Amino acid sequence: MINAVAMYTQLKYKCMNCDTKFIVCTETPELWSSNSTTCPDCSNVGDFIIWSESKYGEITQDVPGAGDLISISPQVQNSYGQEK
Repeated sequence: MINAVAMYTQLKYKCMNCDTKFIVCTETPELWSSNSTTCPDCSNVGDFIIWSESKYGEITQDVPGAGDLISISPQVQNSYGQEK
């Protein structure tokens, strides 16, 4: 019997406009590129250095992982409030 091992990709970005570094965790890295990504700090599109790292496990092990919740958008709060 073969057991499937969960994997995802971390795309590690460095914005060449403002020097911000950030990570996108995805199961579909082929959908991401410099031209489809916006810097969260300066709104730059297309001017990045990108590294890719395959990771074993589920994305939820890192996001949220052991992180502390610091914010929920009003849209998310509203949708959770409507669940039964």
